[in-house]
Amino acid sequence: FGSHFHSRCFRCSECGRQLHHAEDEYLEKDGLPCCPTHEEPEVCYGCSGTVPSKDAITSFNETWHSHCLRCYEPGCNATWTQDQAEEEAEMKQGVLICKAHNLLCCYSCKERIRPENLLQWNNQDMHT
Repeated sequence: FGSHFHSRCFRCSECGRQLHHAEDEYLEKDGLPCCPTHEEPEVCYGCSGTVPSKDAITSFNETWHSHCLRCYEPGCNATWTQDQAEEEAEMKQGVLICKAHNLLCCYSCKERIRPENLLQWNNQDMHT
């Protein structure tokens, strides 16, 4: 915490419960000790479910469950670790997909374009 506390003053900043620095679980919240039960749950970008902070994975500046860090292109079963995701995946229209799918977004409607439906006009990608 970068601060010094008397043992009797080491308390949860939310509920005031005294914490024992060596025996109790606690986390830092705004530079002060806090019981883990007061922690705000994180929301998974992939499924919108809550993710305990200890299990959260951050990728593409979003929070994910490990099982939600996967390709959302129909028929693809690719999954990634936190280290692999930003190398092998990309966000297209808010959806995580493999870079290998090479899908572009339509300049006009902003939806994804499959390569077989691609029309390029004036340096803009559009559906055929």
